[in-house]
Amino acid sequence: MNSTKLKIQSLGAAVAISVMAATGAPAEAQFYKGKSVTMIVGFGAGSGVTTTARILSKHLAKHIPGEPNVIVKNLPGAGSVRANNFVYEKAKPDGLTIIFGPVFAFNQIISAPGVRFKFNDFTYIGGSYAAERVMFMRRDAVPGGAKTPADIVKAKDLKLVATAATGILSLHSRPALDLMGVKYIFIPGHRGGGAVRNAVRQGTGNIAAHGLSGYRAAVQRTQIQDGTAIPLWYFPAKNPDGTFQKESAAVTDMPSFLDVYREVHGKEPSGPHWKFLSLVSELDTLQWAVFGPPKMNKEAAADLITGYEAALGDPALQAEYQKVVGSGHRIHSRAFAAKYFETIKNLDPAMVKYAKEYIGAAAKAPRRGKKGKAEKKG
Repeated sequence: MNSTKLKIQSLGAAVAISVMAATGAPAEAQFYKGKSVTMIVGFGAGSGVTTTARILSKHLAKHIPGEPNVIVKNLPGAGSVRANNFVYEKAKPDGLTIIFGPVFAFNQIISAPGVRFKFNDFTYIGGSYAAERVMFMRRDAVPGGAKTPADIVKAKDLKLVATAATGILSLHSRPALDLMGVKYIFIPGHRGGGAVRNAVRQGTGNIAAHGLSGYRAAVQRTQIQDGTAIPLWYFPAKNPDGTFQKESAAVTDMPSFLDVYREVHGKEPSGPHWKFLSLVSELDTLQWAVFGPPKMNKEAAADLITGYEAALGDPALQAEYQKVVGSGHRIHSRAFAAKYFETIKNLDPAMVKYAKEYIGAAAKAPRRGKKGKAEKKG
């Protein structure tokens, strides 16, 4: 079997219990009436993740039985690792603390430093796919100014800024640049999307990947419109059969990475970097998720599941996502999620080894200094 294919294993009892927890009928009493729920976000207040979380929290509150207040709290650090560790280890399982954000599966796959959680053990509330990831670059990264995405091969002194080596945006952008054949310096350590955008605007970095919501809200309306930067490409989503989608309904204003690669190289991408990027795309099918601490109160979890599924099906929420992000959210079934979490626990060992080595190489990258300058990791 191709190593980039997801290996769907039979569900273990522990995973089934963890992911399918609390799916019984809502309790007659309203558990959440008069209470407040804190939704932890592992990125800064200016991030696209926070923008998305705030939209979700507003609609989620209306659909949870008892209509509690849902308060978004930012706890940035290490590309959401700090927030996940907090909810996993310290949050009470009483249903009053949950976490929302992207599922960075590679943190678990490679046992990344500082990671003390397993997605399989969280109480899974729900998840969805929203939209593609995108990349943008300062025009002055190319002598004379970049005019088209293909001009990236003329770029000099590229500085790729990001949050963490294991972040999903880094895992898209690094192999993409490697495949394009351009030289770059990787500079992780930025605390959230806002810091990444500021680095590009200020010139301490000149290329970055971004989630579509943050790009639309805070890059397109500023750096793209004023001519500081240009959009490069979006990363196409994968179909259920493992092929890449040829077009995006959400991103019509820039080409796909595959389009730009073909234009530059005149062929289809191949090789180890491509296999890795293909796997990243497959694991990015579960893009957003809401989790509770392990062994969460079952009554609370049941009400949260009810509220989440109703909120994602609410036309008002979908319309707001469409306005801000340019796409709706496609909710995943619980069976899909159970298979997904079993998959990341049982990935092809050869690909795990490659991922560890490739991501580990980023540990030698320069780090973001206190004044925003790149500094060698000591």
